[in-house]
Amino acid sequence: MRHRQQLLHIARTVALALVFALGLAGCGEGDPAPVGPPAVATVGLSSATPTIAPGDSLVVVAAPVDASGQPVPGAAVTWTWSDSLAIAGVADGATLRLRALRPATLQVFAHSGSASGALQLTVRFPEPSAMRVVVSTGDSLVVGGAPLVFVTVFDSLGRTVSDRQPLLTTADPTIAEIRFSSAGPRLHALAPGRTEVIATLGTLRASAAVRVWAPPRYVFPDTSVLLPGLARALRAQELPMDQQARVITADGWRTSAPGVATVSASGEVTAIAPGRATISAIVGPDTLRALVVVKPPAAPIEFVDVVPRAPCAVARDGGIYCWGSGSYGQLGTDEIVDRCESFQPFSGAGRMWWVRSAYRCSALPVRVQSASRFVAGSGNGSGVCGLTDAATVECWGYVPTAARTSTVPVPIAPGLRVAAVDGTCLLTTAGAVHCWGGWSAPIFGDESRTADLPRPVPSPVAFRQIGVGPSHLCGVTADGAVYCWGSNYAGQIGVADSPQAPGCFTACEPSPRRVEGVPPARLVRPVAFASTCALDLAGVARCWGQALTNGRRENSPLPAPIPDAPPFVSLASGGSAACGLTASGETWCWGSSFFRRDGTVGDLRERAERAAPDFPLRALSVDVGAACGLGVDGVLWCWGQGLLGDGVVPASPFAWRIARVAGQR
Repeated sequence: MRHRQQLLHIARTVALALVFALGLAGCGEGDPAPVGPPAVATVGLSSATPTIAPGDSLVVVAAPVDASGQPVPGAAVTWTWSDSLAIAGVADGATLRLRALRPATLQVFAHSGSASGALQLTVRFPEPSAMRVVVSTGDSLVVGGAPLVFVTVFDSLGRTVSDRQPLLTTADPTIAEIRFSSAGPRLHALAPGRTEVIATLGTLRASAAVRVWAPPRYVFPDTSVLLPGLARALRAQELPMDQQARVITADGWRTSAPGVATVSASGEVTAIAPGRATISAIVGPDTLRALVVVKPPAAPIEFVDVVPRAPCAVARDGGIYCWGSGSYGQLGTDEIVDRCESFQPFSGAGRMWWVRSAYRCSALPVRVQSASRFVAGSGNGSGVCGLTDAATVECWGYVPTAARTSTVPVPIAPGLRVAAVDGTCLLTTAGAVHCWGGWSAPIFGDESRTADLPRPVPSPVAFRQIGVGPSHLCGVTADGAVYCWGSNYAGQIGVADSPQAPGCFTACEPSPRRVEGVPPARLVRPVAFASTCALDLAGVARCWGQALTNGRRENSPLPAPIPDAPPFVSLASGGSAACGLTASGETWCWGSSFFRRDGTVGDLRERAERAAPDFPLRALSVDVGAACGLGVDGVLWCWGQGLLGDGVVPASPFAWRIARVAGQR
């Protein structure tokens, strides 16, 4: 075996020697040397365009060639460029994909071996082709406004051109002119009229039409009714489009009849004697006017009762006096009264503006225009009804007639003998209930329609007292049993579950259901939309329905005493608050939006607490935003917000105060 391996080794050695010898024999003198790839002599560069806009992309291709101009396949290429801030690129062999960053003129180089090539590129914004002018407030602005002006320049492909700034002017600089600010060009409105904002760039021109208007200026209140000796502050105001009225300074004030009313340099009017006077405020070239009517002093009023849920009171002579808003005719008179204002926001096309509405109101008590003698009354949100000593009812403001509203009292259900009126329901002397209007819809078990005229409410029992809320009604029978019906989405009817009866939008009871768990009751009062309170013969207030106003922190259909509440002799409710009066005249409240004695507003209270006022009352009326009470001394007071019957028009309708109603003994 070993001898055989030696023979194989010798054979391989001889074979290699022969191959080497043959190779040497084939390499004679004069034969050509081995040939490698040709050398690159130059590098050519090409692109679709030598000009590119910032943000656009471009492909550059390198073509290495030899001395004879023939392409050199597979030649390695590297890339550089002279301005790395102007372009960014990604190389892929002989191809460079670049993106323009900012305007510049630069060189792009391609290197292959010792050869290189260059391509000059220009990064610049495209030539403008069109422009658009936009004023930030749209096509309308008020004198004194200074909105920003935006001009956009486009190229022929619709791309934005940002390196060219057009010249901005206006067609009439007496109406508006361009001024520059740190935020950009602004259009300063100088005078009412129409003009154009014009942008010019070379031969390009674009414009935007604008209208400059002067904000309405007026005196507020523009109508005032005063009694001799009373004073009222007037103020000059203007109404910009984008905000509520603002006070402006008057250059002076004057009166047309100083024997009727005088006016101070600050606009305070003092009533002197009965008559009419025009008060003028001088504001620059404008004269703004307001009417002041001074009425003769009337006999002192002696109030004997308040009207629930309305700023009204019953006088001893049988008249009803009202004050506050008269936007629907709630004052019950068509005589001249004060004028108030409200502001409603509107929005559209990316803008918001305010619209002013002026409406009838009275800061003083005005007597309802009726020859009837009233013994009681009740408010219903947008109207008031009075019960006469002839067992009839008259209503004003929102009324259940075809006209829907009336500024003077109109008879309601003249064929009925009425024992009580509450909200939009009547209680006849026979114990039957008749209701009308939107509030009555759930009571009839049909929220899809309302009763324009009073119609009877089906009931298996007769009532001696009723309480009407926005969506449910309750009544007390002769033996003190409490029944409720209407909406029941929070348990305000006193039953746990109610079906969604045909026509009802929520769970409701279309017929009276007895409320269990209430001892014989003296009266019952719905509170807000979804609570109810009853006062038993012992003076204990029990409530059920929605949380907080039911004395608990959760909804419950089960009547329960109000925590911390003392015995009461009467209950009042309005808005989201319930209140009770004690035998000594103290006011206690719970729920939301009642007024504390320290001037704050009570909110989210399930327990009773002492409330305003500090002095004892014998009658109490609670409404949204205000309350009124008749003191044990017979003096009527109101507290809260807005017009409180003392002749004062507050600077802020939301200021909390307490006021003695004017015109009393």
